[in-house]
Amino acid sequence: MILELAAIVSTVNAATSALNRVAGATSDIQQISSFLGSLGEAQHDLQKIKNTQSLSAADAIQHQLTQKQISDTLSEVKDIFMVSGNSDLWNNAMQAMADARLARQSEIKRLTAERKAKNRQLKEVLIIVVVALLLVPAAVFALLYSLVK
Repeated sequence: MILELAAIVSTVNAATSALNRVAGATSDIQQISSFLGSLGEAQHDLQKIKNTQSLSAADAIQHQLTQKQISDTLSEVKDIFMVSGNSDLWNNAMQAMADARLARQSEIKRLTAERKAKNRQLKEVLIIVVVALLLVPAAVFALLYSLVK
């Protein structure tokens, strides 16, 4: 869990740094918007960690600091879009990020369902094999025993 949080923090730091460099050097919205995906995924991953795992005090603080960094960076990027007259592009980018999150969640649910189905099938096969390995020799032994007797 600490590794997951560290990876997310690293992604956020890299995206924030890149956004700051690009925003300072250019007003090209296309270059700036390319980093939004990284921040969106990091934000989603942070929320997932918070919802699915209990955090230690240090991890909770790191989580909150990273959430703040993402929020601040997204606010700065939004301001760049608004000042440059590309508010529609910002809205479209936010909608695309939301759609991507939903698609990602759907894919995770699908993979989880597949894994559960595969585990169920493996259990059934294991039960059949165990029954065959126990009952068949017992039946053969009983048959031979009754024929010999």
